[in-house]
Amino acid sequence: MKVSIIIPVYNVANYIIRCIDSVVKQTYRNIECILVDDCGQDNSIQLAEQYAKGYTGDINFKIIHHNINEGVATARNTGIMAATGTFLFFLDSDDTITPDCISKLINLHIKYPNIDFAQGNAISKDGEISTYGCHYIIDEYIDNKEELYRHLLSLQTTVPWNRLIKRKFVLENSIFFPDGKVWEDMFWIYFVAKYANAAAFTNDGTYVYYTNENSFMTIKTTRSQQLHRLYSRISEAYIYFDDLNRVSQTSKYQRQYLAVNLLSCLTELHLLRSFSKWCNYWYKISFMSVKIISKITFHRVAFYICLMPPICFIANRNNIRWRIQKYIISFL
Repeated sequence: MKVSIIIPVYNVANYIIRCIDSVVKQTYRNIECILVDDCGQDNSIQLAEQYAKGYTGDINFKIIHHNINEGVATARNTGIMAATGTFLFFLDSDDTITPDCISKLINLHIKYPNIDFAQGNAISKDGEISTYGCHYIIDEYIDNKEELYRHLLSLQTTVPWNRLIKRKFVLENSIFFPDGKVWEDMFWIYFVAKYANAAAFTNDGTYVYYTNENSFMTIKTTRSQQLHRLYSRISEAYIYFDDLNRVSQTSKYQRQYLAVNLLSCLTELHLLRSFSKWCNYWYKISFMSVKIISKITFHRVAFYICLMPPICFIANRNNIRWRIQKYIISFL
């Protein structure tokens, strides 16, 4: 069973060889490594090409070039469409995987052939569970839909990497990343959770997460980038909203996921300090709330109030956001 490891490459000259090395060191050998050049400003892709050219092992390297920078979401989509493996595995170019990563996840697919994906745990470079890892003991096999929603949308960090997922499952359900948007991870996981019927998990560390000072999550943003983040969140929230609005019964974890996304918009609005943007956001929230709330409850009204001026101006603070999530969103 072939595994397609998809690695977007953009301004990671200091890390790309470390990343590719971890693929080459896999104990599982039926692998194609797809490197997607997203037109960075450094020599990342040249380093990757030199590595692939000098490699003589049995892993098949495939390098795809974008004509312009299109973002990580589109780069991953390019990798999905180019993949020929039975399984897909997303790997960020500034991270690595443990030598037994693919073997452990393949073994879960062999043990539970009906699962849609197998997932490992994320660790830091010192071997401890990463902030993006699973800090609780999870059942090895889950085929209860509500439990899958709980783990993927509520308990775990919404990242696409470290899952060995069936390519057929992704293609048949059209689970692609939103082109040109940020927060693409949250979007993708929402639909993985929606369509998955069974999954397997291991608490063993299989993915090594490194903090990159120049990554999307750590770099200081410009005003245009802040606007892009805000509009991405709102447009993705509309997609969740439309999806929930089409069915008669929804999971509470889906509703909470939408609410957390709307609450997170306050971070970008706080940085923008634009009254007109607040008004536009409030208009959109009001429209969604009227459409989606079929039953009025105390917690739904409370959440609606928290998004209103002037409360929304202080709700961005982490301790207040945490309280809103714990005492209001968790009961929606």
